[in-house]
Amino acid sequence: QAVAPVLAREPESSLPERIAVHQNYPNPFNPSTTLQVDLNEEVNLSIIVYDIVGREVRTLIQNRHAAGIHSIRWDGKDNLGHDAATGTYFFFVNTGKHQEVIKAIYLR
Repeated sequence: QAVAPVLAREPESSLPERIAVHQNYPNPFNPSTTLQVDLNEEVNLSIIVYDIVGREVRTLIQNRHAAGIHSIRWDGKDNLGHDAATGTYFFFVNTGKHQEVIKAIYLR
């Protein structure tokens, strides 16, 4: 009698090996885009969107986040709820131990 092969399967609760910030998608985007951040431990996560001249446009996240894979969506609006202008923006991602900047292009 043949024995069925056993497939190795990672537990669903497996954590990322390191902190990683992935390029937003879609990019260019309209009307929204998503940024994926992988956290290998619980951290104070901050994600702030800046325009091309360095002005803060929107604070997306600024609180404690558990380890895991997180998707953060930006709807193309500023902190006051107004539509951002067409142009280049930068996601500044900070976990305390890791900082990274991701470039995004908004086409309206």
